[in-house]
Amino acid sequence: MKLSLMVAFDQNRLVGYNNTIPWQSEKWIHIRNQIRKDMLFFRELTTGHPVIMGRTTYLILPRPLENRLNIVLSNKHTFDYEEKNFSVKTCNSLKDAIVLASEKDSQAYIIGGASVYQQAFPLVDTVYQTVFNINCECGYGNKVYCPIFDLKDWSSEVLQSDPIYTITKYTKN
Repeated sequence: MKLSLMVAFDQNRLVGYNNTIPWQSEKWIHIRNQIRKDMLFFRELTTGHPVIMGRTTYLILPRPLENRLNIVLSNKHTFDYEEKNFSVKTCNSLKDAIVLASEKDSQAYIIGGASVYQQAFPLVDTVYQTVFNINCECGYGNKVYCPIFDLKDWSSEVLQSDPIYTITKYTKN
């Protein structure tokens, strides 16, 4: 199974603020075109493949991601259900989630949050990293930062770039 990690963060590695995606607030409306490009890239890459995420990441989504098996890591809640365009399954561990994903497809994506990234990094073959060149520090509140990955021995390729954001693909050598 090919396992990839997808992450987006600001210049301080902030991935979440008060259970939201920081750059999706009205404060950042002036960069909405760049945000859309990043979301389109995410959609194009993950559609048709399982996505693995933590409970908080799942709960901040407006709805399950369509045309993907949504695998939610949780020991406390069960989110299992199916509809025409998506399905949601709950697993108690990352290992179980990867096994479930491998039964459905040869490619899966880890999409957050920070603790899932930390657990999954040693297992992934590819990292897709979007860095928004903005500071989303929002004062007080619940802030979640992306762990620092040791990518020095990985090959890198910039896939998209402009003054506001850069998407880089890292591949394990």
